[in-house]
Amino acid sequence: HLWAETYDRRLEVDNVFAVQTDVARRVARALEATLRPEEEDRISGRPTESLAAYDLYLQARDVYYRFEDEANEEAIRLFRSALDEDPDYALAWAGIANAFSQRAFRYGRPLAWRDSAVRYARRAIELGPELPEGHRALGLAYSIIPGRGEAALEAHLRALELDPNDLAAANNIGVHYLDLGRFDEAIPWFRQAARLAPNIFIPTSFSAYTYDALGLDRLAQKWRERALVLDPDLEWHRLRPAVLALYGEDRQEALSRAEEFVRGVPGNADALRGAAAIAYMARDFERAVGYARESLRVEPALRWNPWWHDAPILLGICLLKSAEGGEALREAIAEEERRIEEGSELFPPRLHLAAAHAAPG
Repeated sequence: HLWAETYDRRLEVDNVFAVQTDVARRVARALEATLRPEEEDRISGRPTESLAAYDLYLQARDVYYRFEDEANEEAIRLFRSALDEDPDYALAWAGIANAFSQRAFRYGRPLAWRDSAVRYARRAIELGPELPEGHRALGLAYSIIPGRGEAALEAHLRALELDPNDLAAANNIGVHYLDLGRFDEAIPWFRQAARLAPNIFIPTSFSAYTYDALGLDRLAQKWRERALVLDPDLEWHRLRPAVLALYGEDRQEALSRAEEFVRGVPGNADALRGAAAIAYMARDFERAVGYARESLRVEPALRWNPWWHDAPILLGICLLKSAEGGEALREAIAEEERRIEEGSELFPPRLHLAAAHAAPG
């Protein structure tokens, strides 16, 4: 049995990559799998001649995937340290490109970081044109630049061509179609990503959300249950009982569910944003304003979360229904209109505008 065999090759500093290649080939033989030429090249290649750079890269990648602002900055520092050890390390260039994209999109840094992400991703591709990571990083960078959606899709498809098992590329293609409101086209990509990594909650969670958007409640519930097994703290799925209480016109139950969840994850901007939406729909506008303001205090950046409207739109709508007037809503509307004028092809700004203009009615 393959997994019961003993591997007794000595592991030393100068043969780490050779051992990795040997193990990969043995696994392929045991599974009677035929490696394509590009796969053979990939497992045979040495990503760097510096073991120190490789170690720093692995640390950086691990920190990056925490998806937290401070962790992202630490990842950038570690990726840079890897490049100090080996300036031609393509994977480290791709890693920094990803982190720069997150700076602009997720963590509210200046949008100019999108251009830096593109530049670093292109450098990664120059150094390693057959490595999927560079193409995927370029796809992520393009995906947050208005008008570059097709270029983002092409880059992600190229990453999948180089590595059909690239989970992140498959998931990002799903997000591409989700962003465009093309939910039926997003589903196959999220399902593919979930097959590639059944123990990772992200594609499973996106599948549940997309089925919800399509009105396929049973499938949505099936995937929601899977997602909650993988990560019990997912905001949208944990707040789903509150949404169902609203459907049943039990406003007090909905508010209690939302409050209970927010208390369980203090300082979570997405949870606060979701609670603001629940409170608004339950017509507790004062509470909704409080949640929305706290969400903006915790996370001032305007970034899209597919589960809820952006906090400024939520705050503006809630204030419109309170005694404080509609200035905040007008400012939020202007921001969404600016995004569309810049060339955004995505559906959330348009959805937010529709909600904002419907609110006074």
